[in-house]
Amino acid sequence: MGRRRFRIRRHKKKPKAEFLPDPKKTPKFVPFESPNQKTPVWRIRGIDLEENCQWSWYHSSRDSLTELVDHLSSFETMTWQQIEQAGSHNVSIDLLCKAAQDRLVERQQDDIDEIFSLRIGAQKRVWGIRDNEVLRILWWDPEHEVCPSPKKHT
Repeated sequence: MGRRRFRIRRHKKKPKAEFLPDPKKTPKFVPFESPNQKTPVWRIRGIDLEENCQWSWYHSSRDSLTELVDHLSSFETMTWQQIEQAGSHNVSIDLLCKAAQDRLVERQQDDIDEIFSLRIGAQKRVWGIRDNEVLRILWWDPEHEVCPSPKKHT
């Protein structure tokens, strides 16, 4: 077997540009926009339609759905920041009632830390998983049962 000899290059290679960019053009800068500054987007593919779930859309009346569509339409004119200032917020999974936690496990959506409570009225809530400006809607909770809050002054 013979020895291989490697040639040592004394000149460094320099890349050649196929063309030079137009010096009049400047790169565009798109500033980062916080998801809270954006308007909401609704995703309904994952809504709960099972008859055995008390917050399923299966149990919704026509009147409640009409009311809900009106509210969701009005939310589309607001930013997430404005929606949160109006009383909607994230809720830790640990604070949900046992039935809601169990339902998330059944639906294989228990890998999240928080769920979003979209306030429709004094008691009415739409529950979903918020991912930036998208709310993946899960449940309709007209009686505020998913995460019951203790009454004040009792």
